[in-house]
Amino acid sequence: MDWEWEMGVCPFPKYLKTSQNIPTLPSPIPNLSQNIPILSHSHLPSQSYPKCHSTFFLNSLLRCGCGVWYNRRIMNGQIKILHASGGYHKLIAYDKSDVICQATNLFCRRFMPKFGDRTVDQMIQAARSCKQNIVEGSEAAGTNLETQLKLTNVARASLGELLQDYIDYLKFHKLPRWDVKHPRTPKLRQFAKENSKWEGWEKVLASCDDEVFCNSMITVISQTMHLLKKLIAAQEEDFRENGGIRERMTAARIGRRQSQNEEIEKLKSENVALRAENSELKAENDRLRAAVRELEKLG
Repeated sequence: MDWEWEMGVCPFPKYLKTSQNIPTLPSPIPNLSQNIPILSHSHLPSQSYPKCHSTFFLNSLLRCGCGVWYNRRIMNGQIKILHASGGYHKLIAYDKSDVICQATNLFCRRFMPKFGDRTVDQMIQAARSCKQNIVEGSEAAGTNLETQLKLTNVARASLGELLQDYIDYLKFHKLPRWDVKHPRTPKLRQFAKENSKWEGWEKVLASCDDEVFCNSMITVISQTMHLLKKLIAAQEEDFRENGGIRERMTAARIGRRQSQNEEIEKLKSENVALRAENSELKAENDRLRAAVRELEKLG
C-alpha cells in the first residue's frame, strides 16, 4: 500500500488569515498559567531531559505534538477515511479567542475581587472553554465531524456567557456601554478587526480603565461570535458534502471490495486465456510428435 504525507490544511480556507499551507512546525500556544517563554527550534534540546526546566519540557511537548497535529495519510487512488484535522492556528476566530482568554485573566486580576466572587472563576472558565473547544473540535474533525460541529457551537455559547458577564459588570458599576453612535466605537471596531493577536492588545489593556476594557472585550467577543457563526455554517456544509466517518468507512470498504472483485475477474480472464493457449500448445506438440513418428518410419 502506497502512502504519502502532506502538510495539514484547514478544511475551511475562506476563513483563514492566509491561503498558504500550515507549516509543519507552527508556533505553539503560549502557556497562560505561567510566564514561560516560547523557544525557537534552535533552543530546543535534541534529547529528552526528564529533569530539565519546565520551559524546555513544555516547548518540547508542544513541538513534538505538531507532527501529530498536521500530518495526515492519504491512500493513493482510494477514498480517504480520515477527514482533514487540525489547522486551528490559522483561524482568525482562534486568535481572537486567545486574546479573549488572556484579556479576561488580566481583567479579573485588575478589576475583580481576588476572593469571594464566583464570577471570577466563571469568566475565566468561559473564556478558556471557547479557546479549548475550538482546538478540540478542530482535532476531532479527523474522525467525527459531528463532534467538531458541537464543540464549535459550545465555544460560541461560552462566548455568549462571557459577553453577558462584561455587560453585567458595566451595569453593576453604572458604566456606559458604547453603542454604534458612540464616538469611540468606529475606531474600536477597526482596531479589534485589525488586531487579532494578544501582542496588539496587551499594552492597551494593561493601562486602560474598566469602562474601556469592558467595551473593548464586548467588541472582540461580538466579532469572534460572528466568525464562529460563519465557521459553524461552513462545517455544516462540509458535513453535507463529505458525511461522517461511518459513511467514508463504508464507501472506502465498498470501493476496496469492488477493486478486489475487478482484480479477481481480471485473473479469471487471464486464467481462461492461459488455458486456451495451453490447449493450443498441447495440440501443436501432438502434431509435432506425429510428424516425428512419420519421419522415423520413412527413415
